[in-house]
Amino acid sequence: YMHNNMGLPLDFVRHVSCPSFYRFGLPGETETDFVNRLAAELDAAIIEEGPETVAAFFAEPLQGAGGVIVPPDGYFPAMREVCD
Repeated sequence: YMHNNMGLPLDFVRHVSCPSFYRFGLPGETETDFVNRLAAELDAAIIEEGPETVAAFFAEPLQGAGGVIVPPDGYFPAMREVCD
């Protein structure tokens, strides 16, 4: 694992699922359902960590490392609602 020599991954950083509906959408799941599932996952991660310990939510508006991954419509508003 190439990041081991760089002190990565950081043990205090939590990761949630990638917003690629094409790769991670469940059979029969709509994009809206997918976004709602990811929002619930983020909410659960914040609750598990303790909201008073969470400083930020980082997300790439367009991911290019694994091809071009554009989050589904409604993704950022849903994540914003969780963060508010």
